[in-house]
Amino acid sequence: MIAVIRQMLINSARSGKSFFLCGVVLLMTHTAYAEDGYDLWLRYRPVDSQWLQSYRQATTKIVLPVSSATLQAAKDELHRGLTGLLNAEPQFESSSEVTTDGLLIVGTPKSLAGVKSLDLSRNIQLNKLGNEGYAIRSMSVNGHPVIVVIANTDIGALYGTFGLLRMMQTRQSLSKLDQVSVPDLQLRMLNHWDNLDRHVERGYAGQSIWDWHKLPDYIDRRYVDYARAMHQLELTLRC
Repeated sequence: MIAVIRQMLINSARSGKSFFLCGVVLLMTHTAYAEDGYDLWLRYRPVDSQWLQSYRQATTKIVLPVSSATLQAAKDELHRGLTGLLNAEPQFESSSEVTTDGLLIVGTPKSLAGVKSLDLSRNIQLNKLGNEGYAIRSMSVNGHPVIVVIANTDIGALYGTFGLLRMMQTRQSLSKLDQVSVPDLQLRMLNHWDNLDRHVERGYAGQSIWDWHKLPDYIDRRYVDYARAMHQLELTLRC
């Protein structure tokens, strides 16, 4: 493909044709590089116009108190996901009072303890969520409709964050939410067949992304993106 485009540019230049063809080719080149598969199922592309307004109204502001690296990861993913899906920067709210419609509240009973009037025990049976399960519920707080992503642990809240973003990616309604997800197995793992010399025995082409000799001092960005992809993949496997 690249060779064909290059030859078209050369031929155009030799024949003295207008720059129109060059512009078209450049657009083709951009399109060719726009999707390389790297994002996997984390393509946070803007939603269709028919969903945009309702999603924005359901996530006017976000309440996500950060008390751990895991909750920071949840916040970062929400920022990345909502910015892409809604084509606007999300607003994170630090106030402990619920005074407006459309808040998205994410966390655990411990991290959300300071959010006033938030009665998590009223509609959510937290004891059934275990250590890594989560619930996504539509609730009313101080007369305001809100969405709550709640879990017993920070990792559960992170899974719930990916769960909510997946609902938006697949164009599901965010009204009257009542979703609970609990893993059937306590231990889930992947076997990559990666050797310490970065040779992959089967399943993939080329070297492993894991450069063991540089860990833990150097963290490749691909490791972070890989972890993000695996969180979403686990949701798919267990739902």
